[in-house]
Amino acid sequence: MKYINNYTRFLENIQIDTDMDYNFSDVLESLSIFQNNLLTSIDAESVRFESAFNYELENNTLDLDLLSENSEFITSLQNKGLKVGKVENTEDYETFISRSMKFLPIRQEQANELMNPKYIIIQNRDESKNQWGELRLYKVHDSIRKFYDTLSSKKIELKYKGKNYIYTTSNSGNEWSLINTREANDTFKKYLRKNDLKALIEDNEGIKITVI
Repeated sequence: MKYINNYTRFLENIQIDTDMDYNFSDVLESLSIFQNNLLTSIDAESVRFESAFNYELENNTLDLDLLSENSEFITSLQNKGLKVGKVENTEDYETFISRSMKFLPIRQEQANELMNPKYIIIQNRDESKNQWGELRLYKVHDSIRKFYDTLSSKKIELKYKGKNYIYTTSNSGNEWSLINTREANDTFKKYLRKNDLKALIEDNEGIKITVI
């Protein structure tokens, strides 16, 4: 886990110098997150279906939607005092995830949707084969809220002429809010939309950007 944390920190602290040849797509690409980021956010522990649910997964590339409706799978969960949640697909939302992913929370039988799941099943899209990949099961040891925040929230630091401007977004980069509002001015405004941020970066040569 120590290695994953260090690797994640490396991925998330990416610097872009606008004095060099670049375009705004470089900034957007640097905002992308990887599955390791999500797993680290909930302190996920990889487990086997057999040991967690006493259920043998005969086809590990079965579509997650089909698994969630499988009567034998649902029964195996009920025998453990668990229940399936709702399958969610990142293609239905605006997120920073680098490739499409589906996930299914597994909760205690008496838990509501606002309560933390005990497990989560994740399935990534294999674009090279145009199909969904293997089903992977993880035990959740931290708040699932951090999982959702990691999907859609980011923070960047803009350094320009000796000053730092830190912006944050909670809706996948569509809108950005300045954290250190005392530094706000006509260029670095308190609130920016994606196109405003693009224009700000491209019109002010020398801005150094750090994705935090």
